Amino acid sequence: MRIGIIGCGVAIQHHIPAIRSVRGAEIVGICDIRTDKLENAANRFNIENKFTDFSIMIKQQKPDIVFITTPPRTHASIAIQVMDLGCNVLVEKPMAITIEEADEMIEASKKNNVKLCVVHQHLFDPHIQRAKRLLETGVLGDIVYAEVKYYLDNKKMIEEQTNNPEHWVYKLPMSIYGEYTPHLTYLLLSFLNKIDSIQVLENKIDNGTHPTTGGLAVQLSSENAIGRLLMFYSMDHEHFTIDIFGTKAVLHINMLDLTITLEKERNLPRVLARMFTTVEQSFRGILETIANIIRITFGKLKRRPGHRNLVKKFIESVQNDEAPPVTGEEGREVVRILKMIEEQLAVPKK
Repeated sequence: MRIGIIGCGVAIQHHIPAIRSVRGAEIVGICDIRTDKLENAANRFNIENKFTDFSIMIKQQKPDIVFITTPPRTHASIAIQVMDLGCNVLVEKPMAITIEEADEMIEASKKNNVKLCVVHQHLFDPHIQRAKRLLETGVLGDIVYAEVKYYLDNKKMIEEQTNNPEHWVYKLPMSIYGEYTPHLTYLLLSFLNKIDSIQVLENKIDNGTHPTTGGLAVQLSSENAIGRLLMFYSMDHEHFTIDIFGTKAVLHINMLDLTITLEKERNLPRVLARMFTTVEQSFRGILETIANIIRITFGKLKRRPGHRNLVKKFIESVQNDEAPPVTGEEGREVVRILKMIEEQLAVPKK
């Protein structure tokens, strides 16, 4: 399977190892209009074929799949041109800036009979897959509430260069939130039905001694449940958790150490049941963390496992002519929610 990549920014460092972990996948070219980024990526990953024009890369190298890892404002334009050239496309999240762009991308995929997949990689993390299986078996009962909390810490901002106020994320309609909240959105959508309405709160804090910290809270309502996402940036520590509340049990997911714990009713006296739940969660968390350390030590668990799983599944979907693991329609739904958030953020505060 021949693969080309457009965009040599931060994301390429995650995509290349994922591609190279798939047997039979070959990177036949990389492309970026910025020659400095292009050269750095080529040298770092030992890639020979370099291009500043993706149409030339496609005509010369004839890739089966093109990965688009450019800033979101360019996704629709590039993806449509690439699909018009007959290539299947894997595009970074969010797939587009507007719903109209997302629709045009989906239409281009159908018109050219090629596959379009969106990088919602956390859906394929092993612990999220486990959580979905628990839900399907009825352990949680009916979901009534789901919450995703994410702290973007200063270390990650430096690593991804979003500490620079000139970075392209601040030119997105939702500023820095537009880069990170898509992850929170698609995770919530995987546990809730279609979202009908939302309420948005935003705050910025600057005490003069600490870099400005921003926070966004969004409450989402679906037919049978309520969801909430919370994001803060410029934090001194990182945090990424999901809590799923069902009628029978509560599931706690730690996205950083890849663990899940279940909180459910025990056939014990009430006080003992509460104490047992606390002890059991702590014990299960320790056991799962140790198990993950062992998996990492023996190479059974690598960094960003969901990313690798998604890339593998998409390549297989192209080989076997099957539906992609994340469809354009699923990517469009995330764009729809982001537009709802954007519209409320744009309303002047009274």
